[in-house]
Amino acid sequence: MFSTVVNFNTKLKEAASLGQPISEYDPASKGYRDFLGLADELIGNDTHLQRADLVNSLQAKLDVISASAEELLASIQPVQPKREQKPQLSIDEKLADFYGVRQINGQVVFTTLYPRAQTVQIAGDFNDWTPEKMPLEKLADSGKWQLAVPLDKGIYKYRLVVDGHWQQDPYNDRTEMNPFGELNSVLHVQ
Repeated sequence: MFSTVVNFNTKLKEAASLGQPISEYDPASKGYRDFLGLADELIGNDTHLQRADLVNSLQAKLDVISASAEELLASIQPVQPKREQKPQLSIDEKLADFYGVRQINGQVVFTTLYPRAQTVQIAGDFNDWTPEKMPLEKLADSGKWQLAVPLDKGIYKYRLVVDGHWQQDPYNDRTEMNPFGELNSVLHVQ
């Protein structure tokens, strides 16, 4: 009636004589595995057949996808190279172009991103390290802050003050150590 065969096993006799189920007496025995297979067959969970069917089904789908991909590749004509392609910028380069410090029309524009900040200010040697003199303006609800400052040519040191916390400008890689053991951001105006 069933395809599973429960073979003779001494561990089965020992477990029965001690009044224990084989699953407790010796779950690593051949007898236990045989009865487990019989139980799977009785409840219709032949896991080996199900796994084999699943693997075969997945392989067939993979073959179809592979054939479709090869057909698509064969049908695509080679694309002519463009005359001038701009080099791809890294995310850091794109952020530096969008945020940070730039010189525009004789002014230095400080742009930074602090979406949760209530206030963002700049303190530097160009304003006697007084952040209240130069608050950045929040642009809409994007979290972007900006300030344009007219500065003469020279090298300046500055820090951002975000909600009262002094820190270096995260979008300016030029830094130098200050007397307090922290980093000042450095700006070279040309």
